[in-house]
Amino acid sequence: MNFEEHAAKPLLRAAGIDTPRGVLAHDAGEAVQAAKLLGPCVVKAQVATGKRGKAGGIRLAADPEAVRAAANAILGMRIGEHRVERLLVEEQVAFAREMYAAVLDDPASKGPLLLFSAEGGMDIEEIAAKHPDALVRLPADIRTGLDARLLDGALPASLPCD
Repeated sequence: MNFEEHAAKPLLRAAGIDTPRGVLAHDAGEAVQAAKLLGPCVVKAQVATGKRGKAGGIRLAADPEAVRAAANAILGMRIGEHRVERLLVEEQVAFAREMYAAVLDDPASKGPLLLFSAEGGMDIEEIAAKHPDALVRLPADIRTGLDARLLDGALPASLPCD
């Protein structure tokens, strides 16, 4: 099962994880309306695949006209095997550091695999290939959830857990 970002974020919020405010948009007009509510935005292609940023599917936009231009550029583009038909327009947030977290379907365990890295961003695939130890992999059982004992010592000190 694959979730696009706009569908996964409410699940994160329900689990107590803060996420930026965002609006799902199907066209440039809806994206502009969202920007008027949110202020400076990040316009994100909603496709269930990686490397969206490298493909030009994630763009910063300071004002509604920049959001319109970003939306027009992203909508209809192909990222991997996917054609972009929806956008997530999110408020820009200030951050001191970018990290990476994902939940993937693990064919080996036939269950969810949680991935964490203190080195996040658009280059996560390259980071994982060059420095596999920078990516923490934790299996979760779909019946019982994540065994908290796996967290002890699994997460590096560089990955804050508070």
